[in-house]
Amino acid sequence: MVVWAPAKINLYLDVLGPRPDGYHSIETLFAKINLRDRLRLGLLPRGRRDHLSVRGPFGALIPPGPANLALRAARAFKAGFGISRPVFIEIDKRIPVGAGLGGGSSDAAAVLTGLSRLFKLPETAAHVRALKTMALGIGSDVPFFLEKAGFAVGRGRGERLSAFEVGRPFSWAVLVYPGLQVSTKEIYQKLRFPSKKPALTRARHLGRLKKSLECGRLPPGWEGWLHNRLQQIVLSSHPEVAAARDRLLSLGARAVLVSGTGSSVFGLEKTRLKARRIFNRLKPVKNWSVWMLPLGGDLHRH
Repeated sequence: MVVWAPAKINLYLDVLGPRPDGYHSIETLFAKINLRDRLRLGLLPRGRRDHLSVRGPFGALIPPGPANLALRAARAFKAGFGISRPVFIEIDKRIPVGAGLGGGSSDAAAVLTGLSRLFKLPETAAHVRALKTMALGIGSDVPFFLEKAGFAVGRGRGERLSAFEVGRPFSWAVLVYPGLQVSTKEIYQKLRFPSKKPALTRARHLGRLKKSLECGRLPPGWEGWLHNRLQQIVLSSHPEVAAARDRLLSLGARAVLVSGTGSSVFGLEKTRLKARRIFNRLKPVKNWSVWMLPLGGDLHRH
């Protein structure tokens, strides 16, 4: 069985403060993009152990052992539903690692949904709730990738989701991975919170952005609503990320933002032609991986 695991970018990310459980409360706007890992799942003979293999352009960068989120998802699924049959997972890793694109979380969600189909478990409300509980136990971004919709506002750890679709492409993203991994833990450890509470302006921007995307009508200047509270920390800690951002800006991208905790950076353009011009200038840069992707519409069409 083949399942696909899409990457995401964050069009908006604010960190509100630390939580008692060691995580942080956030407000974010997730957007799935058509950069996907390909997973193959299947059954192994009884008496064997679960097996994970990884290949692909970024396969050498991820752990194949118990720390891998896809393998953790398989084991959580089997424990949760009382299944003993061993399974294999093959990942063709096309999403960069440590890039702020949620590739590991998406792989985990794909395993949960794929194994549900493989073992022919009915998609009842109770089953969906159980999958969401498993997903959150694996990682904060995993519940988003269980959603069928391509967009969602996330609150709490990111698991309190308000998902929605955007019917047609509204922008083109030129996505740059500058060839290095960034540690999410490292970036959050450097985060400091002001003693004074920030104004509500940014939260209003998130609400306006969601409403405009749902309606399919984005007003002029909507790119100014994009935000990443962690961006400056990432840029100051990693000159390679700052170089990618500066290059996108110098080529005239309408809005440029680090995705999540990096290292990926994306720039937006209104038309495919303008995005293609930027893409063509960046594609030859040594050690960079560059993609041109639509935002909105059906992921499988592009």
